[in-house]
Amino acid sequence: MSRILDVTQTHTALWPRHTQGVEVFSLTVPEGEFFHSCRLTVLQASPGAGASVAAQPATGESGVGQIVVAWKQFGGGRFKYRLEAFAGQAGSSSGQRAPSAVRTGFDPHRHGFRFINAFPPYPHIQLFTPFGRIRIGDAKNGLCGGMVFAALDYFYAGRALPDVAQPPAGDALFDYIVRRLYDSFNLPFGVWGYIAWMRPALPDYSTGWGAHFSRAWHTVRREWPAIKALLDAGQPCPLGLVRVRSADLRRLGENHQVLAYGYDTQGSQVTLFVYDPNYGRDDRIALTLDLSNPEGPTAMTSSTGEPLYAFFRVRYRFKMPPQA
Repeated sequence: MSRILDVTQTHTALWPRHTQGVEVFSLTVPEGEFFHSCRLTVLQASPGAGASVAAQPATGESGVGQIVVAWKQFGGGRFKYRLEAFAGQAGSSSGQRAPSAVRTGFDPHRHGFRFINAFPPYPHIQLFTPFGRIRIGDAKNGLCGGMVFAALDYFYAGRALPDVAQPPAGDALFDYIVRRLYDSFNLPFGVWGYIAWMRPALPDYSTGWGAHFSRAWHTVRREWPAIKALLDAGQPCPLGLVRVRSADLRRLGENHQVLAYGYDTQGSQVTLFVYDPNYGRDDRIALTLDLSNPEGPTAMTSSTGEPLYAFFRVRYRFKMPPQA
């Protein structure tokens, strides 16, 4: 596989207004090779901004071609993306991750916290919801949603993360992560996503009209298209992972939050690349989902080996993080 195009494009807006456009990039496939794929990576953007490939040569084409990129920007500041294109030779193969895999600019090595989600004891964190007061556990059991939202805040702000190797306790960074944890539940009604999809009476899959009320159908038909749209636009997407089937709301804290920053598809299987605060800067963490038959048994797994019954998009709003 050879790279035949590698360009970086930057747009700067001095005033907070909506701007958008289309850009055309020409390429030439070397003789004896064919067009394989392209990859667009958003390197810097404000929430809501994004870019996507609107047109590209068909796989297998040769000669001269064009790639068309549609982009949009909200607010002031700078929007920046990188476009790469790849060519291959007939009969060539590779066991490596496909270069066409969709990746946002988020990289766990650069944008993930140095410490893992293992905080010292802290008074029990409670959520006040329309369903009553819910205790989700001591901070020592994890602040995953707060770490995901905080890491994404620093990413969008273009600021370096605090150079902290151990989970903080009782300082400004800890307070900020706790506040973002509450934000990640999108109260008062955002917590319903976990409550609804962890109910033991809800089937993992179902056929016919009842399929609309199964975990598999909800994940494949409703959540995955929304997650894919964000990732295609270069925007990392926080995910809520349903890891327990129980009517006991005290077990709400056994669920989890991660950040999807890219994906790859092979046939009907999707692999989501995720930043998991429980594993720090490990970029090997991934979720897999089979899209082929959401009305039947649907393979849905985490590379960590932990249970995974469903997942959904968590709504995120940017907040300016404190200085590192």
